[in-house]
Amino acid sequence: MAKNVFLDWDTTASNNTDLGGIGIQGTNAVSNFDDALRTTMAQLRTGLDGKVVYASKSANYTALANDNNAVHRYTATATVALTAAATLAANWHYTVVADGAAVTIDPNASETINGLTTMIVPNGSTATIICDGSNFFTVIKPAPWEIITRQTLSAVSSFDLTGLSAFVKIRMTGTIYPSIASTLLLITSSNNGSSYDTGAADYSSHTLSWQAAAFSGLSGNTSSMTISAATSVNANADDAFQFELLFDNFNKTSFLKAKCSANFVGAAGSYITNTAHRRLSTTARNAFRIISGSGTLSGNVTVDGIRG
Repeated sequence: MAKNVFLDWDTTASNNTDLGGIGIQGTNAVSNFDDALRTTMAQLRTGLDGKVVYASKSANYTALANDNNAVHRYTATATVALTAAATLAANWHYTVVADGAAVTIDPNASETINGLTTMIVPNGSTATIICDGSNFFTVIKPAPWEIITRQTLSAVSSFDLTGLSAFVKIRMTGTIYPSIASTLLLITSSNNGSSYDTGAADYSSHTLSWQAAAFSGLSGNTSSMTISAATSVNANADDAFQFELLFDNFNKTSFLKAKCSANFVGAAGSYITNTAHRRLSTTARNAFRIISGSGTLSGNVTVDGIRG
C-alpha cells in the first residue's frame, strides 16, 4: 500500500518501501531519495502538527481517516458515524465536543465503542475517541464548572448579571450585607435584564429557617425568590449573610429550580435558612438580579456555571 499519509507508515521499517508512491528501496534511483525526503517533510507537517484541526458542525457527519487528531464541535443534535476501524487503523483519535445538544457516536457495522453499539456524548461534554484497529474506546469528560464572574459589591442598589443564556446550571456563593437590616431577594429575567419577573405569583417558594431558638417555615407563591429572610442583621461585614445559591434548568424552556442555603452568626444573633424555589413560567432565563428589601448591598460574590 502506498504511504500517502503519515498514518499509512508502518512501524516495521522494512515495510516502508515508498513515500507517496516514490520508491525508497536500495534499488531505486538516487534522485528518489531527495523527493522522498521532501515528501516526508510534507506528510509530517500535514499528518502531525497540521492535523490538530478544529471545525464547527451542526449536522450528522462521518468521521474519516483524515480526521485523525481533529476536534469537532457540534452545536446541534447530530450522529457521528465512524469509518470502519480497520480503515482508520490503530491510534487514530478524534475529539467530539457536544456544545448545543447531545451527540450520538455510531461505530461501523457491528463494531463497538466501550463495548456498546452506540454511545451518547451529553450536551456540554467532550469525548476523545481512540481506535485500536478493531473497535473504539473513549472517556467522556463531563462539562466543567467555569467561573463567570467574581465581584466586590460596595453600597450598590442591586447586583445584576446578564448574558447567561449559555448556562444550564449556575452557582453563586458569597457574603452580602445590607445597609439596613433587610431581606435579600432574587429575581430572574428572560430578556437579558430589560425587565425582571416580579409578578405576585411568579415563583413558588418553600423555606425552613432557624433563628435564635426557634424554627419556622414558609411556603406559597411569591414575587421573588428569597436568599435570606432574616431582618435583624446589622449593617456591617461581621453580620454578612454567607450563602450558596444553585440554579438548574436556568436557560431551558422548563421550570427553573433553585435552592439556597444561607446563614449568619454575629452581634445581631444567628440565623440559618434553607429555601427551595421554582420559577412558574417555562420561558428560558438569561439574567438575574439580587436586591435588598431596603437600603444598599455590600460584600462579595462568585458566580460560576455549566454550559449546556
